Amino acid sequence: TGERLHWLAPAGGATLWARARRPVDMARVFERLLAQRIVIAPGAVFSQAGHWRHHLRLSFTLDWQQDIATALQHLAHALDQEALN
Repeated sequence: TGERLHWLAPAGGATLWARARRPVDMARVFERLLAQRIVIAPGAVFSQAGHWRHHLRLSFTLDWQQDIATALQHLAHALDQEALN
């Protein structure tokens, strides 16, 4: 997903913020992934002014017994599907 998202390694905390490299409807990405039982937090839910629409937050507090690689593949696919032209 590195070609689809830009992020900086966090200095601490339990979350990672990422920005889509091209415009994407992150609310639709959220809906697509939620249907597959994969949860992200669309950035817009953290702004009353509607900022961060092309951002997402991932939690580090994951169940590492889950297939993280497959979840990231689903994230990449959802980002491609919901890219805005």
